[in-house]
Parts: sequence; structure tokens; C-alpha cells
Amino acid sequence: MAVACRSLCPNCFQTSFAGGKCPRCGYNSIELPQNALVLPPGTLLDGQYIVGRVLGIGGFGITYLAMHATDNKLCAIKEYFPTSLVTRTQDSVVSSGQNQSTFRYGLKTFMGEAATLKQFIGEPLIVQIYHAFQENGTAYFAMEYLDGVNARALTKSIGRKIPYRFSIEILLSVSEALLQVHRRNLLHRDVSPENIFITRDGQVKLIDFGTTRYFVGEKSQSLSVVFKPGFTPPEQYSSRGNQGPWSDIYALAATFYYISSGQTIPDALDRRNGAAVPALADIVPGLSPAVSEVIDIALRMDYRERFQTVDNFLGVIRTEMRGPAPQKRAVREARGTPYLLVISGRFKGTKWALPSNMELVIGRSPGQSNIVLDDPNISRTHCTIRFDQKNRCFYVKDASTNGTYNEAGQRFTAGSVYAIAPESLFYVSSTNFMIKVGLE
Repeated sequence: MAVACRSLCPNCFQTSFAGGKCPRCGYNSIELPQNALVLPPGTLLDGQYIVGRVLGIGGFGITYLAMHATDNKLCAIKEYFPTSLVTRTQDSVVSSGQNQSTFRYGLKTFMGEAATLKQFIGEPLIVQIYHAFQENGTAYFAMEYLDGVNARALTKSIGRKIPYRFSIEILLSVSEALLQVHRRNLLHRDVSPENIFITRDGQVKLIDFGTTRYFVGEKSQSLSVVFKPGFTPPEQYSSRGNQGPWSDIYALAATFYYISSGQTIPDALDRRNGAAVPALADIVPGLSPAVSEVIDIALRMDYRERFQTVDNFLGVIRTEMRGPAPQKRAVREARGTPYLLVISGRFKGTKWALPSNMELVIGRSPGQSNIVLDDPNISRTHCTIRFDQKNRCFYVKDASTNGTYNEAGQRFTAGSVYAIAPESLFYVSSTNFMIKVGLE
């Protein structure tokens, strides 16, 4: 563990710093005890990164401000340091014999986080990673330094809630970031106010992918358990829970609820026991009742009743923001006539107007189906569709042999009801029968 220069300010990296208060930036340096868990300022990592002050300490890692020794560019260094498993000696991070296997597994996961973040290089809404390496018996990665605060700190600092318009901007930005995550068959699995960062110039960044896991079909059944009360969806409390994009959507909706109202919704376990979530429009003055209902759908306890993709969720949010906010939810009516349009295959261009609040059957049997697609790959009664006027959302229920799928290719569980937003796609049997739903 090399020390490059102890005469650098840990905050601004001014040279000839003798300790105490920095005359350049005003930072008050503190003398670390010999047994300190953190790296001493001035430590040189990987022969190129000079460690400065501590930015944050968690149960599994320590993040430092750092400067590149060659180009003097600031960055953040994240160190894998599970405090319950290791100690720091002068030259290395050491785990005891009984903790070594757990430490090594965590080290592998930590390096996996770095590999995950590398997939998002160039994505402005996701924190950027530059380099990952192993040293001192543990692992590190250098990433973009963000100057600002997380959404929880910002919420507390400006009257315990963020103004509605800015809250919506954060919601849309994080939704766009999650689109990029889900398109790579990944889940974030820890969307929360702590993991949404707002820089001093107003940029929104999704950070901390330490709990990211791949999800492809049934693989989602074996994900590990990670949760934050009030933000974690119910299915994530079990390693066998059916997790997917709808899980991140729940966490994002809960985060929006918190930053816009200053209130945390009841924990999922309490909700299972009857704890209610007040309508957001009832506690946030000026909030559109329509947006409030979108958040309500995203927070449904049954994942099948939520929006299944961020595209669906975003589509409804944007539609609601474009339209005028009605004054009373009771008199709100859906704008436009709901429709179903086949956009691929030999039935391409076929279109049906749908009545509101009525369940219709899609299938190949003229005697049993309202919407007939006469093809042997489609079941006699393949699925049902209903437009809910109150929630301004389509609900699809599969009853087929060959399956009904969302636009991401995930098969709906037979007999379960799934929410589909206007202007979204789903398909029956195969992509030869792609269907669009919307309002006109």
C-alpha cells in the first residue's frame, strides 16, 4: 500500500498541505488513528490514483475522492471492504479463515458490478466507470466523480419534499436510465432515494449497481434477497420471488412517492397485513390525479397488475403530462376511443375499436371470440383484453397453448392479469401476430 504524497489536501489535492485547514478550499483535515478502517489520504492505488477524503462508507464498501496522478482528473474510487468480514493491516485487507469464502464470493460480485457498469459507458443517466483492478488483497474501481447529493438528502434539505415539476423530471430521467438497464437483460434491484444522484448542475444519475443481477426467464427465480423497507417490492423479499422490470418500476414509483410527498409508503410486509397507501394526489397539492393513479398501478402488490415494462410506464406518464389535469378524479374520463391494431403478419392493418370496461376474447374461434385471428397457431380462445376507463390502462389475460407475450418477449402467466399501457405492444403466439393498443 504505497503512499504517494501526504502533503496533498484530501479535498482539492493542493500540494504543500501541512494538515489542519486547507488555505485553498477550506477543508478541515483530520488525523486518522493508526487502526483506521479507511485508506490514509495520499495512498497511491494501481500506480495512478491518489486517494483523498472519504465520500461514503457502507456495510460492504468505502468510496473515496481521488485524483489521477497523470492528468489530475478527479474521480471516485470504490473499495470492496465488508466491515463485518475483514480488517485492514498496514499493507493489505485481511479476512479471517471462517470468513474467507464469503469474502471471496463478495469480491467476485464486486468485480461483476464493475463489469455491469462498463456496459453503460456513454449513457449520461448512469454513473460511468473507468477502470477496475485488484490490489491490497481486495478490489477497486475508479468511476465518475459526482458533485452533488442523493435524492434523499435533497428531499430533506428543501422542506422534506421536492417540488412536483422537479420530481417528475427525476422520475422521467430514472425511467430512461432503467430502459437502458432492462434492454441489457439486467435489473437494478435497488432503486431508492439513496441511489439517485442529483449533481450541482441538475443532472440526474442512477448509481450503485451493487445488487444488479441478470434476469432471463426463469433465472429470476433464484435471485438473492436485497431489500429496503418502503421501496422494495414484495416479490423481492424472497429469493424465489418472480422479479423483473416490474420490480424496478415498483421501487421507482415508491421513490417518486417519497420525493414528491416526503412520506415513505408502508413496507411491503405491512401492506400484506392491510396497511394502506394514501393516494398521492390526496397528499401532494397540485399533483395530477391521473399521474397519482399511474403511481398507484405501479405500486400494486401483485406484480402482474403493474406495468410490465418501463416503456409501458413511461408511455402512460407522458400521455398524462400532455393532457390537462382534471379537477376531480370521479369525473375523469379516458381521452379517445380505445383500439387494438395488428401490426405484423397476415392480419397486419386489421383494427378493432374496443368498448371500455368490457372483457373481450381474442382467438381463432368465431363462435367463442370477439376478435378473430383465424390461424392454427392461435388458440380458440387465446387471451382476453379489457380497457379500464378509470385507470386508462389495458388488461390482458392469457388462456392459450402457445402463449401471450409482452413486447420484451416475456410470456404472461396463464390466468393472470397484466397491465398494458396505451401505445404499447404485445403479441399472441409469435411476433407474426404483434398487436398495438392505444387511444384515438
